Amino acid sequence: ARKELEVMILIGNIQYDELERASKEHIEELVRIAIEEGGKERFILSPTAGPYDDNPTAQLLENYQTFVESGLKYGV
Repeated sequence: ARKELEVMILIGNIQYDELERASKEHIEELVRIAIEEGGKERFILSPTAGPYDDNPTAQLLENYQTFVESGLKYGV
């Protein structure tokens, strides 16, 4: 089992609803925790879904930007 874990890649996991509604500070914290728990190797930071609304809110777009910036800040 340990050998299989050496090649496994985890993907996770910021909830789309959080990206829609949470503060930028909360998004940054969620990203930090996801990277801390998932590790900096063999982990793909990803939201649970992409924007599916034809007119995303300004908050959603800002939170996606925070998501990416935080991923670079904590994951690199």
